[in-house]
Amino acid sequence: MDYIIQTHQLTKCFVVKPEINKVNMRIKQGEIYGFLGPNGAGKTTIMKMLLNLVKPTSGEIYIQGQPIAASSYKYLKNIGSLIEHPIFYEELTAYTNLQIHCAYMGYEDQKHLMKVLDIVGLRNIEGKKVKDFSLGMRQRLAIARAIVAKPKLLILDEPINGLDPMGIKEVRELLVMLKQQYGMTILISSHIVTEMEFIADTIGVLNQGELLEEISMDVLRGKQQSLEDYYIKRIYGGEQFV
Repeated sequence: MDYIIQTHQLTKCFVVKPEINKVNMRIKQGEIYGFLGPNGAGKTTIMKMLLNLVKPTSGEIYIQGQPIAASSYKYLKNIGSLIEHPIFYEELTAYTNLQIHCAYMGYEDQKHLMKVLDIVGLRNIEGKKVKDFSLGMRQRLAIARAIVAKPKLLILDEPINGLDPMGIKEVRELLVMLKQQYGMTILISSHIVTEMEFIADTIGVLNQGELLEEISMDVLRGKQQSLEDYYIKRIYGGEQFV
């Protein structure tokens, strides 16, 4: 089986206590992997380690079968990402921000930019500067920037933050389309468990820096168990249902 992401005993210590403790993670090529866990569980830290923004204390990371060292960077050309609070050139338009991003990514299909802005729901904003965008519009632009160069892998940290229900639905449909039409592999974290149930193929549950389980949504459906019930039981234990 082809895995686009694998980690082995991945650990990150801040001061003495491990924030990420011996995580063994496997994400299959072409799937949507939903990353669930409470605030502070370590989801963002793991995503940053996959992108080499944070260096592991110990353990190994493999992306597309290649080991990732502290100095690795060429593999990032095939990855689109949205981590925490995205930064833009505030005095420029969305289109120009995408142009700059494509320039340093070495992506030259300029005709694709307007299509991507349309896909994420940023329409009729040609002259509007990013500094005048709402939170939801900024989040849409961040997603556009992550997908504009047609990466093989998307790493999205809470991409539906700040979106209204219609925006959440549009992003959900977008991610499924990217998987189906472009074969993208998507690692996505979210606090909205029901959204993960709609789109994810596999769920990874992280708590206090430890990966409790990876489980296929097909397996959960076969057990006739909702993702929400499963998640609550894994995090808080069966006493919640007494």
